Amino acid sequence: MTAEQGTRGGYGCERCWPHDAAAAWEARQGLAQVAELVQESHYRVAIHSCPHCRQNFLSVFTELVDWALGQDPMYWTVVPVEADESAALTDLKGEPREADLEAMASDRRSLLRDFPEGASKPTVGWGVGLRIGPHD
Repeated sequence: MTAEQGTRGGYGCERCWPHDAAAAWEARQGLAQVAELVQESHYRVAIHSCPHCRQNFLSVFTELVDWALGQDPMYWTVVPVEADESAALTDLKGEPREADLEAMASDRRSLLRDFPEGASKPTVGWGVGLRIGPHD
């Protein structure tokens, strides 16, 4: 493994999984959606792929509606997944269970974008594992 691969955890390429978290969030916009596993208004789970290196990523979006103030907290987690993990998710007969998703990549570097209630802008940073935030 090269030094550059080490900063990405051995996943992706510089275009889809760069060292800088803000750059990785921007790169996420260029990923192609491969499969939509859950499509609800406040909870979405999808698999995206890098058009350059073909690395797959599991992306989870959650939102909790703030009926009083209208400042809905929103959370995203993006984590690289192996080809067999992507295949297992797309072969499911129904939606994946949240606990199974969280267990899938518990030791991998993940990209987190949080926009909590009351914040003026979202934060982007690195974490470990897949986190599924609260949602309606």
